[in-house]
Amino acid sequence: MLVSTDEVAAHKSVETHSKVQLNLLQHDQDRVNERCKTLEEELQTLRVYYSLHQSLSQEANLKEQYSRAVKLFEEALRNREELLSINRQQNQQLTLQLHQAQNQCVELEESLQKATGYQQDTEEKVHKLERLEDVLRKKFGVRNFRTNIFTFKPTAWPKQLFGTFSKEGTHR
Repeated sequence: MLVSTDEVAAHKSVETHSKVQLNLLQHDQDRVNERCKTLEEELQTLRVYYSLHQSLSQEANLKEQYSRAVKLFEEALRNREELLSINRQQNQQLTLQLHQAQNQCVELEESLQKATGYQQDTEEKVHKLERLEDVLRKKFGVRNFRTNIFTFKPTAWPKQLFGTFSKEGTHR
């Protein structure tokens, strides 16, 4: 079997052409592999960006929730301060009323003591007058001295019997 030079040349030409095509295909495959790597890296970067975006979105939501919670807390604090201010005012008013009531109580106690003293003085004076009445009844023989005292002339009474009376009405 003799192979002709033309066939060998054609075969070499096909082989060279095939090698060139193989090289081109390998080169295309390498470029495609590089492109795949690049796309995978971009995809990985996008995944990282998406994850960061989700984290930032969650962070934004958390910030918003935190801001709302802080606002609610500040409002509650203002309300508490207003209530404390109102309570302080009420306490001051009640303290003032308590002091006034205590002063009135002291004044009433003093008035009661004075009234009790006046009552005791009056009872003592009544008792002295009743004793004097008894003495006068015995001395003058009058049964009901109170009805006869107005008919009796005071000039007839001796000063030694009654003594002198002071402005307070006590016998000396």
